[in-house]
Amino acid sequence: MKVIKSIFIAAIFVVALFFTAINTHFVDVYYHYERPPLKVPLFLVVLGSVLLGMLIAGIIASLDRFQLKREIRSLRRTIKEQEAELNTLRNLPLETEAEREG
Repeated sequence: MKVIKSIFIAAIFVVALFFTAINTHFVDVYYHYERPPLKVPLFLVVLGSVLLGMLIAGIIASLDRFQLKREIRSLRRTIKEQEAELNTLRNLPLETEAEREG
């Protein structure tokens, strides 16, 4: 499994190097309308966009995971309460003293 992972990472690295070598020309990046544009290599713009997207996706996934963990905790608490109630109901006598005498 480690060999496959290493080959996959190496392939991604080679593709990234190839992408970088092809996209070296500069583009204008306007980050504020009153300031002059920045001249940045295209591969940096694309790489920055990809990394920003990964960061946003990671934050959203983390928030969803925390919400699911909270829900799991709540459901486990409910299960414990219901198991305790079930155990008390199992221990109740089937008939009362008045029914036995009568």
